[in-house]
Amino acid sequence: MTVAPGGTKSNLGSSSAAKYDQMHEWKYYKKYEEGLRARTDISQGPGATPAEELAKKVVASVLKKNPPAWFAYGQFSAILSMLYYAPLWFRDYFYKLVMKC
Repeated sequence: MTVAPGGTKSNLGSSSAAKYDQMHEWKYYKKYEEGLRARTDISQGPGATPAEELAKKVVASVLKKNPPAWFAYGQFSAILSMLYYAPLWFRDYFYKLVMKC
């Protein structure tokens, strides 16, 4: 079974931001800093699915008599599922718009 979660509220976002703050300055990536910082917390905003809720849904789906081959749940999961099949150039364009970089 493939699990495709959407935006999930967890400690990963705050942990990523904390690790980013501890890194040395990236001289080669300085112009991308704003986008990189935005990526660390994009899924942590309002409407993000709590990790516990996602876990319960995944377990319930996995334990079904005939579980689906693909399970998507959470904020933006429908959009992310469609982007999976989109050409790479479109995904790059989409993320550039979303992250404003």
